[in-house]
Amino acid sequence: SIPDKNEPKFTTSYELEINGLCKKLGDRLLLPIAPLKQIDKIVDHSSLKKYAQISRAMTILDSVVLELPDNYWIYNLPEDFEISSPYGKYTFKVETNGNDQLTLLRSIRLFKGEYLDDEYSQFKEFFDTLVKYEKKKLLLNSKT
Repeated sequence: SIPDKNEPKFTTSYELEINGLCKKLGDRLLLPIAPLKQIDKIVDHSSLKKYAQISRAMTILDSVVLELPDNYWIYNLPEDFEISSPYGKYTFKVETNGNDQLTLLRSIRLFKGEYLDDEYSQFKEFFDTLVKYEKKKLLLNSKT
């Protein structure tokens, strides 16, 4: 089908192996829940300038399938997370696909706007909540 020229859209799909994605802690593996670009790398904001601008509304949908290493099981999964505000909406889900795969689903929708003074503080609070969530880790335990 022909894409609508009035609706900018970019879709890509790829497969890759990332060495060193996990951090080994004894017989456990620590894995970031957001292995792709984290939200704080997508939006430029600085508490020094007390100003944030989303010049163009955006929606980012990520779906990452992780192959779990042999001899490991999932010790903890973060709870599904959703937050909405006047600045955007964010959802994150983790689905298990049997014992050897995880699917990480992330949706980020940011609305166009300029955020100054008091509104910047509210935007930053929303944004900091997202950053804090994305710093969570998955923990895998060794089966042996």
